[in-house]
Amino acid sequence: MTEPAIIFDFGNVIGYFDHGRAYARFGARLGLDAQAMRHKLHGQGFRNLLVDFECGRIEPAEFAHAACACAGIELPFAEFERDWADIFWPNESIVPVVHALKAQGRALVLGSNTNRTHADWFRNQFAHTLDQFDALVLSCDVGVMKPHRAFYEACAQAAGLPPGRCVFIDDVPENVQGAHDAGLHALLYTDTPNLLVQLEQMGVPLHNLAG
Repeated sequence: MTEPAIIFDFGNVIGYFDHGRAYARFGARLGLDAQAMRHKLHGQGFRNLLVDFECGRIEPAEFAHAACACAGIELPFAEFERDWADIFWPNESIVPVVHALKAQGRALVLGSNTNRTHADWFRNQFAHTLDQFDALVLSCDVGVMKPHRAFYEACAQAAGLPPGRCVFIDDVPENVQGAHDAGLHALLYTDTPNLLVQLEQMGVPLHNLAG
């Protein structure tokens, strides 16, 4: 196995997302725009509900029922899941990076704060890219979210290497710091060209991808 192992965040790294797309769909049923729907949900305790969902403490059907109650709408479960899940689009620039790293023989792990509904959706939508990964470490499976130390330890374990031989890539500074605190190398993702420079500085050459 080529070292270091590379651990990617999903949201705003492998794929972009916008919860506003879901809020807009829910809000349209009440004559509310996305911002007003978000305000309504969060005023009803939706943030804590979502944390429970992303830590795997509640099941999708329970989340859907509670979220609809917060929103003041009634939806069949399948309709709620579709509206909640369809919020992602690809970061096309990262796809060749993932494939090139895999071709180098590196362990690739996805480390994401997410819930079961979103994970099932993006695993299907991004199958061509995610098939390159050796393991997916999801907060809803491991029961903790970044920046909790146990999350990063689970990622290193999935990579089959000690934390000091892993590089964690994330777009959120708090999560990058959490990875550092857990003993991993960590890089803040802002865009793919900058990531290539950072990886090069760490001894991970991807010259043929540099623009």
